[in-house]
Amino acid sequence: MNVVVLIDGREAIPVRAIPLLTNWASMSPDIVARVLAADEDVFGFEGLQAYHLEAGLPRQILPVWWKKSCVRELKALSERLESTHAGHETQHAQWRDESLLLLPAGAFVWKDEYTTLHDSNWASRLREKRHTAWLLNKCADRNEEIDDAEEPSFMQKIAIRRVDEEFEAWRTLDFSPFIPSINRQNSVMEGFAPVGGESPALAPATAPQPTQRRTWKVVAGPYITETIRAGQYATAKQLFNALESRAGSSGSPFEKGTGDNRGTLFVHEIAQPLTLKTVQNNWKTLLAAANK
Repeated sequence: MNVVVLIDGREAIPVRAIPLLTNWASMSPDIVARVLAADEDVFGFEGLQAYHLEAGLPRQILPVWWKKSCVRELKALSERLESTHAGHETQHAQWRDESLLLLPAGAFVWKDEYTTLHDSNWASRLREKRHTAWLLNKCADRNEEIDDAEEPSFMQKIAIRRVDEEFEAWRTLDFSPFIPSINRQNSVMEGFAPVGGESPALAPATAPQPTQRRTWKVVAGPYITETIRAGQYATAKQLFNALESRAGSSGSPFEKGTGDNRGTLFVHEIAQPLTLKTVQNNWKTLLAAANK
């Protein structure tokens, strides 16, 4: 079935479909989750981001969510299966059945971004594997190019050929993988177009909805005006300091900015910073709203 979805005219891939693109050869659900959690120990897909639709608009699922939720749930699944002491094939089958569903429904990556990273990762890993095969019976500098070296031995040729065959199997992404179970098809596409009918996935993920653009004013405006009403603030800086002191508390839409966003208020829901300068520029408007 075709697992490509069209969102606002741009092709996307459900996160649950990623392992199926190479028939589980390169990206298992736990690796997918670690990549999206920006795990420094997973190489080849740096910078890949996943999104979900909120009010019809793509919104990034932050790496911290993947790290604290999805990655840990998949680790717990592995531990639970290992504790059963069932046979390898039994555990493997259960892992495939359950791990895919621990990836969030409705989450997606952009197809063009994923394809570019896949192609680069495939080529890099192939070079590394071929070089390892070349070095099986020969000590050489790791930067030595295979094509420039002496004639490989018979065993080296066999090893390299096996690597090439292994990698050729997942070189090209299959965007229409065979999924025999209707239930599994529905699970993979949950949150997107329903399974059934002609080319079901090539349709908008959600019906277009007229919606107000989600800015800091839309998300945090009501909270700010209520804060103004509840206190006595003569300047925008005093208001900003009050908002900052309550950031992270229950009911606040803000978190204290860290890293590059240090000194700002971070609007968690839209993943955008709010600076003192912005509050100062909108001070009169905020006061007017609070006095209504």
